[in-house]
Amino acid sequence: MIESEETFRALVETSAAAVVLFDAEGKILYATPATSKLCGLEFGEIPGHRVTEFLEPADADAVKDLFEEFRSRGRLAKEMELRCCGVDGSRKVLNSVWANRLKDPAISAIVATFRDVTEYRRGLALQSALYRIAAKASSVEEMSEFYASIHAIVGELLDAKNFYISLYDPAADLLTFPYFVDESDESPAPMRPGRSLTALVLRSGQPLFVTDETFYEMAARGEVDLVGAPSADWLGVPLKIGGRTIGVLAVQSYVPTTRYVESEKAVLTFVSQHVAAALEHKRAVEALRASEERYRQLSERNQYLAFHDALTGLPNRALLADRLTLALARCRREKSGLGVLFVDLDRFKDVNDFLGHHTGDRLLETVARRLKACVRDEDTIARVGGDEFVLVLNRIFSEADARLVSEKILKAIAEPVEIAGEALRVSASIGLSLFPHHGSEPEDLVRRADAAMYAVKSSGRNGFRVAPPRQLDGRDFADEHSG
Repeated sequence: MIESEETFRALVETSAAAVVLFDAEGKILYATPATSKLCGLEFGEIPGHRVTEFLEPADADAVKDLFEEFRSRGRLAKEMELRCCGVDGSRKVLNSVWANRLKDPAISAIVATFRDVTEYRRGLALQSALYRIAAKASSVEEMSEFYASIHAIVGELLDAKNFYISLYDPAADLLTFPYFVDESDESPAPMRPGRSLTALVLRSGQPLFVTDETFYEMAARGEVDLVGAPSADWLGVPLKIGGRTIGVLAVQSYVPTTRYVESEKAVLTFVSQHVAAALEHKRAVEALRASEERYRQLSERNQYLAFHDALTGLPNRALLADRLTLALARCRREKSGLGVLFVDLDRFKDVNDFLGHHTGDRLLETVARRLKACVRDEDTIARVGGDEFVLVLNRIFSEADARLVSEKILKAIAEPVEIAGEALRVSASIGLSLFPHHGSEPEDLVRRADAAMYAVKSSGRNGFRVAPPRQLDGRDFADEHSG
């Protein structure tokens, strides 16, 4: 029997799990040597303490409630996970199994077994974190939201109240801080790498864990400069893609009660590898989207230019033909009329020859704006040549209506145009055709308005003429008006 008890004691005391006996009030009566690793006390110092002294507040309250259940309701057993805070500053996650043996005369105690599951839980948390980082890289649209998601995930693995991501632009030799959350400092402006801790990680490509003491030692040797508020602990890891360091991920603490440990450096380094990969993926996706957007804009631009004049933005000859065809169809349905005005600037070639094409372009833009101001939104203005414009006036019911618009245009174009401090004056020759009097097809109406415009040119410019009826082709034009 004695040998059996000694064998059992030897097995218990050499077990990796900690076995602890408590009295009904929660005071430790006996603990195996493995308990020392969990609470940070020497083996002989453990009896007399309470387990709640080594637990986070919420867990300590849960254990107090459990002891109340053991005492008052006779609960027999329970399994629970606890967060342990050792007197040496260590933090662990413990799986605990409790058995109520208070009524067992051979023991008269509450027996608990504690196993350190910190690494197991950390592994699960890390696996979950990596999965979510990859998921965020695929699902989150905005980079700012992606960075915030990374911050939240890292915060589940270690203290990350002060967290930032810095990226390096080798072309500009600048460190930027696209994400920066800190209790003491504002987000820094882009800066040269210099001799900051961030720059040290960037240059070395290695993780760096610096306490306040080691920092001042490094500063005394001239290795680093203080940038921002001094921290109690600083932990930074490189963001690498294919052996190339593209930035730094860092956390820091400003209070001595929050410290990092070497194992957290390993965790942050592992996370950073996946963050860098996700970041590169995100950048590639954004670059592809930007390329697609540029292509879409270029395609839209090319499509736009297929039907519009590049200088003035007015419809071109192709769109004019389409608009005029549609307008004629509407006229037939509504039994209404329309007018076509062919406008040509007088002596525009002289402007280009003597003042340059740049001045000529500015003049054409001004004329286009003035023509728009002379007609209704439903009308069409097209640029069909260097200094030639065609206007389609919808719902014109008489020749007098078209004459009024022509006179308005001549007056608008005659106004001085200020270009580079010079006041330019220009006039126009206008030919006018009407549907149905001068034709029923688009090309007929434009051709006859063009011919009427050339008749104005031949007779001195700066005026307008109405084309003769179709049966009068070859005869003299009538109704000349000089401006």
